[in-house]
Amino acid sequence: MNFLYIIENIFKMTPRGIRAREFLKYSANSNIELDILSGALRDTGNMKDILAPGTKRLYFAFHDPITTLLNPDLNAMKESHYNKKKLFERQLVRQPSLLQKMAPYIKRNLFPDSYIFCVFGLVKQAINILSQRHYDAVITSAAPFSTFFVGWYLKKKYPRIVWVNDLGDPWSFNPLLLWAKGVRKPFTYAVEKFLLKELDGLIVTTQATQDLYLNYFAGGNRRFKTVVIPPGINERQYIKAREEIQKYSNSKGDSGHIHFVYTGQFSDNIREPFAFYRALEKVPSHVLKQLRIDIYGNIPYRFRPPSSNFAASEVMRYHGTVQDLQIPLIQSSADVLLLFGNNSSIQLPSKVFEYAAARKPILCITPGDFDITGHFIIKNSLGWTVPNSEECISLFLSKLVLERLYKTPLKPSIDFQEISWEARFFALCNFLTDLCQQSP
Repeated sequence: MNFLYIIENIFKMTPRGIRAREFLKYSANSNIELDILSGALRDTGNMKDILAPGTKRLYFAFHDPITTLLNPDLNAMKESHYNKKKLFERQLVRQPSLLQKMAPYIKRNLFPDSYIFCVFGLVKQAINILSQRHYDAVITSAAPFSTFFVGWYLKKKYPRIVWVNDLGDPWSFNPLLLWAKGVRKPFTYAVEKFLLKELDGLIVTTQATQDLYLNYFAGGNRRFKTVVIPPGINERQYIKAREEIQKYSNSKGDSGHIHFVYTGQFSDNIREPFAFYRALEKVPSHVLKQLRIDIYGNIPYRFRPPSSNFAASEVMRYHGTVQDLQIPLIQSSADVLLLFGNNSSIQLPSKVFEYAAARKPILCITPGDFDITGHFIIKNSLGWTVPNSEECISLFLSKLVLERLYKTPLKPSIDFQEISWEARFFALCNFLTDLCQQSP
């Protein structure tokens, strides 16, 4: 069977980009024809070289200037693949133009998101591809939610094709999105409901998201099928990382510090580190001296400790973006992996699966009992959860150091084979095959 997977940008180090690349990689060794249509910049060189050898067809729809202007992370993505050296420093010192300064205000009011302009390029290229090749299904990856319009249009133009949406975060019922708040919410909900009338299948990453869409969107004359396919892991990369760390640790003694690692991003109102920073100010000095916290990712200055916060600045180091192949080694070298739960009762950060594969205890700072991240950590015996308050965090850090809790061996109850990308890919194939066989 032949499938066309449409994504705004397969090369970004985002959960959607990683997911699409992993699906493409495993399709190369299967009887499934999975082709990719991705947005791209015009000056990124031979991007096909970035993907794993043996992958199949990869098509591009080049981004228009407006999309590139409103989303400066596209340029960061381009540079991150072709010139890693001093990337982080360049991003910090670059002087924005007047248009770039205006971009966040324009971006905030675009519907459904700032990638709406790339819809035209993706649709045009998709029609060109579909006119030359037969596909049983078209899969659109969201977010960005603009790809809903791509899938809807293609389904209307080619009714015989099965349309499947591979959804990350919910759209109209996401309380953290600007368009999903206040008087805009009914409009957003109406648009999403209208588009999903043409949908044949929906892939989500959590049971909570599946329940939400079944309750609000899958009724009436046309019901779409749903399946839960969470993010996955590359277990081989983590096995190799642990072997390298074991060789290194045998030749170098214990530094005496407790090494915390955080890999990822922070987001306004979704995942913020400020209570953690304040907690470090409350930790006793003899405990603080034993902590070393390394943070990897392009962290804006607004998410860093203020200059007056000497305690946090002395124990924390920011390393900027790193190559994706380094991430398993970085995570596996930690004594404790630091995780911040999402301020949402629907979504589970994909980072939690990577952390689980590293086989190191996870300290999850959770915003409340509604956070499913904390429940996942406890259910699978992956570490500890602490409420997102400076008092609770500081007390637990002291306990962790003084009682050496991180030395206790983990006994995770999670099946690592079941959460592998290979298993996720075959779950996708089974779902798509069933949908196509049931389609009239």
